[in-house]
Parts: sequence; C-alpha cells; structure tokens
Amino acid sequence: MFNRLSIIVGGPQGSGLETSAQILTYSLAYLRYGVVSDREYFSNIKGRHSYVHFLISSDKLPTSLTYPVQLVAALDHETVFTHFDSLQEGGVIMYDVSVEEKTLDTTPSMEENLKNRLRERFKELGIDGSIKALVKFVSENMKIHLVPLSYSEIINEAAKKLVLPASQAARYVSSIIIGAVSGLTGLEKNAIEYSLARRFYDRPELVQQNKVIIESVYDKVVTEHGSIFKLAPSKLNHKEMMVVSGNDIVAMAKIVGGVRFQS
Repeated sequence: MFNRLSIIVGGPQGSGLETSAQILTYSLAYLRYGVVSDREYFSNIKGRHSYVHFLISSDKLPTSLTYPVQLVAALDHETVFTHFDSLQEGGVIMYDVSVEEKTLDTTPSMEENLKNRLRERFKELGIDGSIKALVKFVSENMKIHLVPLSYSEIINEAAKKLVLPASQAARYVSSIIIGAVSGLTGLEKNAIEYSLARRFYDRPELVQQNKVIIESVYDKVVTEHGSIFKLAPSKLNHKEMMVVSGNDIVAMAKIVGGVRFQS
C-alpha cells in the first residue's frame, strides 16, 4: 500500500476534466486523505490541452506537488505525449486504445515548440513518434504498466445499459478517468457515490448515468490490472475535512491574520 501518490489526469478543455477532478477530490476527502492539486489550462473554452496534477497523502496534509508522478490518466493522445516523461519508473499510463496511431503531426492543438522538443526526444529514444511506439517503448524500457482501454466500447456499453443514444452517453467520457483512477488506487465505491451525489445533487439522473460508467471501468481495471497503487488507510485524525480553492485559502488566511477589509 502507498502513503503518497502523485497523479496527472489530462485531456482537452471542455471534456469534463474539472468535474472529474472535483469528484475525485471529494472522494479522497470523504475518506480522510490529504490532497492538493493544481489545474493547468489554456485561456480558451474548448480543445486545448488541460491537466490536473494531484498529490495524495494518507499521513499528512500535503502543501506542494512533486515529480515524478506514479500515474498518468489520459483522455486524449496529447496527454500521453505531454506527460510520459513525468512518470517514474514502474508507473502507470491509462489511455484510449483508439489513439495508438496518432502522431505529433496529427496533433494540431499542440504548441510547435513542444512538438519540436518531443521530436528531438523521440529521435534520441529511436521511436517513430506514434502513441503505439511510445507506449511500447516506456513499457519495455521504463517498466511502465500500460492500462489500455477502449473508450468507445465503454461508452457504447453504457449507452445500452442506460438506454441512451451513444452521442449522449459520450458526454460522460470523463467518468472513465474517475473509474480508472479510483480502481487503480483502491478507493471505496461509497466515497465515489457520495461525491457524485454532492456534485449533481439536483440532477439524480446524472448521478446514475455517471455511476454506471465509473463502476464498469472501476471493475474492469481492478479485474484486469489490480489496484496497483492502492492507498493505505488514512492516518489523519481531523474531525472535518474541507475542500477549498486557492482563493478560499488566501481569504481565510487574511481573516485569521486580522485583515478586516480589502478593496
């Protein structure tokens, strides 16, 4: 079991990544884990790369993030390209098998400077620059454990269970991230249910629809790969855990520090 885990979840903006991060955070807080995270994103509404970097601890409240990370969970191929080098030896990449033929040249959203750096890096590694070649290399040379999932199959199966058009079920693709991360870290399902109910308190149908996808991915990952990074039970004895933003923390600190008015 692990007392500390560093995780990156990434995908295009507008794909539900922030909601996934919120649900994971509430689940961790419900189980009394300490967690700190940072969201990185471009200032556009949809499409460009975005990611959330977490540090989770069972024995203290973390105050800073660390590299390398143990787990990268990717909603798209750009996340794999961007963050594979952040993984420690023996880490895990969870990705969509449908992106294996993607290359840097088929990634128009990626900045040219990053593409050029990656081309040089791939040249050093002796790989052709496709996701398929990259994950094969890290598996064989960095002992990275691969968790390939067919996102389209997961969505289609969920659509049948929920009697929804596949196009509508596809809106919940970010729940694949929640299910995979929860399964790989061994989070209790009741914590995820609590977080879904909290996030979608006024939309019970969304709770059920997300739950179906999360549980199917959770069970699949645990069955096929196990809880590779199972978190140790929390040793924190705080009576209450709060989930707050950086702005909230700054405001609280100012009040505690005696600041009475700010303009």
